Amino acid sequence: MLINEQAKGSSVYPIVSSSIDWVNEKHIPELIKRLDDQTPCASVMLYQSSYIGFSSTVGNEAAFIIKGFMEGKYPPDLNSNRNVIDKGKIRSWWRDYLIKRN
Repeated sequence: MLINEQAKGSSVYPIVSSSIDWVNEKHIPELIKRLDDQTPCASVMLYQSSYIGFSSTVGNEAAFIIKGFMEGKYPPDLNSNRNVIDKGKIRSWWRDYLIKRN
């Protein structure tokens, strides 16, 4: 699973740089299932961010990872816990994506 188990016990998981195509289409169905998961977990931040975020939830991180797929890079922004991502829009986008793909 893409949601990093290594970050357990930490409030922030720093990443050196964005990766292109790190998130694949095959990951999205499992991430969609986790969108409403309120389990606490570490947030993600790029090293160049001047903001050190604190903990997040599995659902928020799943949405952030999906946003990365949608934008073609992960992480898609400097901090995962400073992003408000509409999970309903993500679900709609995924339904539309599957229709267009087929």
